[in-house]
Amino acid sequence: MSEPRILVIGEKFIDRYWVGTATRISPEAPIPVVAVKEVIQSAGGAGNVSANLIALGAIVSEYYPGPEPIKNRLIANGHQVARWDEDDHCDPLSFLRPEDLQNRDGIVVSDYGKGAFTGDIPKLISKWTGSTHLFIDTKNPTVWPFRGNFFFPNMKEWQTHKDFYDKCSRVIRTESENGMTHLNYGEAMWHTPALATDVVSVCGAGDTAIAAFAYAYCKNQDIVGAMRFASKACAVVCGKPYTAVASHEEINKITG
Repeated sequence: MSEPRILVIGEKFIDRYWVGTATRISPEAPIPVVAVKEVIQSAGGAGNVSANLIALGAIVSEYYPGPEPIKNRLIANGHQVARWDEDDHCDPLSFLRPEDLQNRDGIVVSDYGKGAFTGDIPKLISKWTGSTHLFIDTKNPTVWPFRGNFFFPNMKEWQTHKDFYDKCSRVIRTESENGMTHLNYGEAMWHTPALATDVVSVCGAGDTAIAAFAYAYCKNQDIVGAMRFASKACAVVCGKPYTAVASHEEINKITG
């Protein structure tokens, strides 16, 4: 089968890591004094979803509104000690047209609640998508039509919007160190354990989960097979520092 054609719509971030060492505590406050040695930057949010899909071989198209929020993380001696955000909003996705969503095998939505998906945009995307598979990672699930779409809440998001997700037949709940579970109208249908054995960073693991699942599902894997593939991909990126992607070669080395 040819590689899937997947459209990524959403809020793209810049993940910026200020990496250094700390050998003493500040006399002004109980915080470390960090000597920054390097700055590492990568795409986050929807940009990280795209990067993961591209690494897997998908044919990717992208629609991002500006500006790009920046997530700054201060890393001292291998540990994150502070984070500060800049430009924490995006413009509405007002330039989308029905034809932009056609001739795709799948569409991935990254809705971090930064302003891209306002007004009728979620309903229009669901309407224009038609029979194309729609995979949604959102902080605001109640603005999205729930029938037929895949949703990817983490445990906290699921607890906050449980009434909504109990109406959905395709919920893939990500559970950090406990893996992920497929929920059908609130009932657990299948659970895949986490496979990471050496967790270095969990930054962007949710982006990897939805990207890998969408890729596998659009390659004609069933839900169980796509979940297993996504779990292996997450194990790969959790073993890397900073925001990362997983290749097929790395995924194939993960057992479980």
